[in-house]
Amino acid sequence: MSQQYNKNIKRRRRKAYLKRQKEALKQRAAKKPGAKPAAAADAAKSAA
Repeated sequence: MSQQYNKNIKRRRRKAYLKRQKEALKQRAAKKPGAKPAAAADAAKSAA
């Protein structure tokens, strides 16, 4: 019984880990050098 339970926990943790990694990858892609966030671009337009 505990063996099956451990498999379920491992599977759930792995899914959560992969989800976190995917989210982190998206965040890093959005913060690439040279890419301005939308809020900063809007602030620059309104200041000009």
